[in-house]
Amino acid sequence: MLDDKGANGAERRIMHGWATIGTPPPVSGVPYWEQAHSIPRVITITADRLFQEPIPELQVLRYDPQELKAPVRLEDEVSRIEFLNGDALEISATIDRGSAEKCGLIVRADEQGAGTQIWIGAGTEFGIENCRNKHFLKKNEVAELHIFVDRGVLEVYCNGAAVTHKCFASADTISVFAFGEKG
Repeated sequence: MLDDKGANGAERRIMHGWATIGTPPPVSGVPYWEQAHSIPRVITITADRLFQEPIPELQVLRYDPQELKAPVRLEDEVSRIEFLNGDALEISATIDRGSAEKCGLIVRADEQGAGTQIWIGAGTEFGIENCRNKHFLKKNEVAELHIFVDRGVLEVYCNGAAVTHKCFASADTISVFAFGEKG
């Protein structure tokens, strides 16, 4: 779709995706569904690379913002973010991968930290569980994650790349993790 809401009234390209997941398991609080639209994305091409970002109009849905005041530093561990929970969230996170082989967040986690893993690798990939995409980060460059948790769907944007995946869990806590030393 094209509109004229880009910078200074310029043409803007918007993609409406379609998430298919098959038959979802019964989960308390999540109505039955098999397919849904993904978040509309603004699509741009810069230096022969496709960039995807959520449309800025979604910002009107924000309320009660919470902020983690101090950085979380982890080494081979999972740490729950005590004040943050929910099954419908927008999360912005800056992650310095440091020496971790794999790091990120676990959303819709239970008290033991089991949930859906959003990860950044030491190499060139990020993803949700086993669904992955290339993040285009340079060595030692921090990852800028923009995450949308919407009951049964997760959408993750990382430095202009995106992954959409299912997320069915009855828990609603958020944890951060870092594992392994990159070699």
